[in-house]
Amino acid sequence: MKARIAASAAILAFVALALLSGLDRMSALSPSLARLVPPAFAAEAAKVRARSALLEGQGAVAAARDAVAANPYDARALGLLGAALLREGQGEQAEAVFRLSAQLGWRDGATQLYWFEAARQAGAWENAALRADAILRDDPQSPQGEALLAAFDEEAARKALARRVAVRPGWTARFLNPGPDVPVDALRARAALFATSFLANTPFGCDEPAQLARRLLANGERQVAEDLWRVHCPEQASDGSIADPQFAGDGRSPFGWQRHPAGDLAFRTADKGEGLVLANDGAVTRLALSQAVTLAPGRYRVALNGDTAAVAVTVDCGAPKRPGSDIGAALIDVPACDNRMLGIWMRPRSAARLEQIGMEAVR
Repeated sequence: MKARIAASAAILAFVALALLSGLDRMSALSPSLARLVPPAFAAEAAKVRARSALLEGQGAVAAARDAVAANPYDARALGLLGAALLREGQGEQAEAVFRLSAQLGWRDGATQLYWFEAARQAGAWENAALRADAILRDDPQSPQGEALLAAFDEEAARKALARRVAVRPGWTARFLNPGPDVPVDALRARAALFATSFLANTPFGCDEPAQLARRLLANGERQVAEDLWRVHCPEQASDGSIADPQFAGDGRSPFGWQRHPAGDLAFRTADKGEGLVLANDGAVTRLALSQAVTLAPGRYRVALNGDTAAVAVTVDCGAPKRPGSDIGAALIDVPACDNRMLGIWMRPRSAARLEQIGMEAVR
């Protein structure tokens, strides 16, 4: 009986310890739990309090010292202390703390950022690239990611980071597939990185850089997109004219025809591979195909071969705009802008076979 009681007490003690330790870890995600954690299990809770103090700008150094006292071998606690000391203008003390944190294995993001910035200011780009790579490997979605890449804006810097990119770390997929909020300047900087001559020896191929090239084209950065494409997909390099005039491509190249699928639009390769068949079963005119072009401004005659009575061709700045009543017109005006987009539209409840397209300037 006593043995069972002792065993039960031991199990309950183990469960209590596990629960308190779990509560400690949970407090890292739920700061409101930090006040419930006893001091003996407060390592994570102390860091939560230190982070909150840093954000609020009050008592950060004291709170961070408490976090270090709770676990002196925790690199993240040391990183919080280093950040707090920096905010208080105690640079020398902060550097000493960040050195100690680095000796524990570079497990802290604040420590990585500190030494990244130190290397950047010293022009030690190999070290800066090493730290940036480590930060992005740890968190490919890091909010500092854009600023980190933007810092590598000179030739020596890009070469250093390119050597990291060449081994295909996981974070490169994010930067080759930019989100809609990434500004044009960041797109250009990113393309410059991936277009360095160093990466020409280890090209990424045609698929991975395609989305970045599309974003550049949509923002009028055709030359930048072409420079990127020549490095990674030279077999599909653009010469600036209308790409794939015979409609033979599969839509994968950012310089070729981009398909705009919709529930009432259908695409299929024509018999014997001679062109593309389109069908619009809907009640409105639909954009079927588009591509970025570098046609000079002016009036052009459109030569479109195939069953094309139901087809309209437009050239607009940015996204293609729905044509007016002159659908099927042979003459169109190309506007003056940096992001000219050629569009092919289908009339409602119609079908067409497209065999070849050409555009000739009207003198």
